[in-house]
Amino acid sequence: MSVPTKLLRFPDVQARVGYTRVHIDRLERGGRFPKRVQIGARAVAWVESEIEDWLRRKMDSREEVATKNKEIGRSLAEARARASAKKRTEGQINATQ
Repeated sequence: MSVPTKLLRFPDVQARVGYTRVHIDRLERGGRFPKRVQIGARAVAWVESEIEDWLRRKMDSREEVATKNKEIGRSLAEARARASAKKRTEGQINATQ
């Protein structure tokens, strides 16, 4: 027996994701948000399981982003330390000349 598909109207989607209608439209057009389903002449909805999957991927990706940000921060700190050491070395060389 298959699980019935539950559809969410915009207020429910907005409550779950916290985005405005305009932002959801922009993400959807860019292929970065689940597509809506036309359920009437002037009514649309989103498939609940697709919204839940999208949210799950967003939550999973935050760990990847945090790791990348740490690596970038570490690289920047190392680059600053090298630049600072180079300036000190150049200053010592100029002082002895």
